[in-house]
Amino acid sequence: MSDENQKFDVESFRNPNESNTEWKMRKRFLLAHHDKLDVDRLVCLANCYVNVEVYGCEYPTQTMQELRELILQL
Repeated sequence: MSDENQKFDVESFRNPNESNTEWKMRKRFLLAHHDKLDVDRLVCLANCYVNVEVYGCEYPTQTMQELRELILQL
């Protein structure tokens, strides 16, 4: 793990009710993008990512496009 990722306390973002699978996905997303987005947007999109990938949710076109671009960078 890089020094940058060690400074980012990703564990503080774990939701107590999420499954290990959901957390692994969100954690990967959070670590991959924490240096590109402000924390509120990062958390929002990480949640959207899991909702899209696990539950098949859809969001407005602009959000889905942003997610697709970020997912390609995982």
